[in-house]
Amino acid sequence: MNREIKYRDCIVSQASNNHVMICKDSEMVFHAEVDKKLTDNELKKQVDFYLDILLPSVNESEVEDNAK
Repeated sequence: MNREIKYRDCIVSQASNNHVMICKDSEMVFHAEVDKKLTDNELKKQVDFYLDILLPSVNESEVEDNAK
């Protein structure tokens, strides 16, 4: 059974195999295998981690690559 919540302009879902997927603007932007069912708050923390930590790091590395 899949679970789905909406948070910070994203749709976060966890599949029956516990994989977590974050979609934004109908595109998958993050996927992770997790070893347990997550609560709504834990799913929100996955979005916060992606948007606040991973995404800025990716954007910074793209800027550095373009500067070379």
